[in-house]
Amino acid sequence: MKIEVCPELPHYHVSYEQVGSIKRPYRTVVAATPEEAMQMFLPTLPANWRGGVSVYDDEIGHEDEMPLLHAYVGS
Repeated sequence: MKIEVCPELPHYHVSYEQVGSIKRPYRTVVAATPEEAMQMFLPTLPANWRGGVSVYDDEIGHEDEMPLLHAYVGS
């Protein structure tokens, strides 16, 4: 398992789960606020992607602990 070192800059972790998938990948986004991290992340999703997106920080540690932001994406 690869251990990711968090950047020194202000950042957030964005976890996303597509409808019908059990995978829960995440990306680290360098951003000043959780809202900015979400705004920067959403355009990276493929067209017609549907699922949930959660933003959390190092203090929370994991999106299951109550994310700072959560959004449902899709039509």
